[in-house]
Amino acid sequence: MSIHRDLRKQSGIRCQNHESSRWIDRQQNNLLPVLYFMVTFTLPCELRTVTCYNQRTVYSLMFSCVSSTLKDFGLTPKHLGAEIGMTMVLHTHSRRLDFHPHIHVVVPGGGVDKRMRQWKKKKGKYLFNRKALAKVFRARFLDALNKASLPVPRGVRPEWVVDCTRVGQGISALKYLSRYLYRGVISEKNIVSNHNGWVTFKYIESETGETRYRTLKGEDFLRLILLHVLPRGF
Repeated sequence: MSIHRDLRKQSGIRCQNHESSRWIDRQQNNLLPVLYFMVTFTLPCELRTVTCYNQRTVYSLMFSCVSSTLKDFGLTPKHLGAEIGMTMVLHTHSRRLDFHPHIHVVVPGGGVDKRMRQWKKKKGKYLFNRKALAKVFRARFLDALNKASLPVPRGVRPEWVVDCTRVGQGISALKYLSRYLYRGVISEKNIVSNHNGWVTFKYIESETGETRYRTLKGEDFLRLILLHVLPRGF
């Protein structure tokens, strides 16, 4: 049994690494001579219930609101004044595996000015102001929920979280970004024990960088995993 389990573990790790390597190989020819950025848009906890019960609709709204927000910032002359491209990845879990929908966006620091028919490179080491991005995203997303006739809970916080990180240039940027593209909900190597109906797994706490452990009944662990099975088409 232990041999079979080790083989499955090694196979899963190899599969994720293989997919990441293939993605890096495909993207090398598309690399632009600019800095790359990772922008992460996170839904606040007040909206997680409505999201959980309306996943297909809410995830679609997330993608459309995130992309329109970034594109409009790129088109604004004081920011860049050009059309930008992006790759978006939906994740639904925190490191503790709780329901925590957020979208990672890979953005090159440049775009095309169609009017002038020229490529424009973003000046400086920053993409866009994260607080300004969060403010616009919040307004658009809540408006989209209303138009979709979905309930907006009372007490939705006024400040949302958007993170914008510079991830470098060239192959180093691709290697950093690939970690976010091909990653399961939990790696088998992080499952510490499965004994007498209880499952313990480890994770890295983002605030401190320390290793933490969480123990759940087997059925609760499975329920947690199934929360992150996406609707068909996602």
